[in-house]
Amino acid sequence: MTNILAKAHDLLLPDYRKAKAERYNEYFDFIFESEDEPICELVGTKQVQIDGRATTDPKGLSRRKWSAQVKAVWEIPQAKFISKKITHESASVSKHED
Repeated sequence: MTNILAKAHDLLLPDYRKAKAERYNEYFDFIFESEDEPICELVGTKQVQIDGRATTDPKGLSRRKWSAQVKAVWEIPQAKFISKKITHESASVSKHED
């Protein structure tokens, strides 16, 4: 059994680290957002399609935020991604006066 979201997390981790964004919380670097649509979907019997947005700041409150879109296909028999595309959506630093 494979944790597909953990594999998708691993795909996004280098981009997230490069952005030097704040973590989502003390447990997670970033989270996957879902608006009524599943992030992972079984295609036939041998593939899982992943289409999800990950972010460190779903509410827009962080000073150092990051988000990216991942589209990938996991081949179940081979236990690996056979296609993957990561679109960097944002990494920003907001300047707040204290």
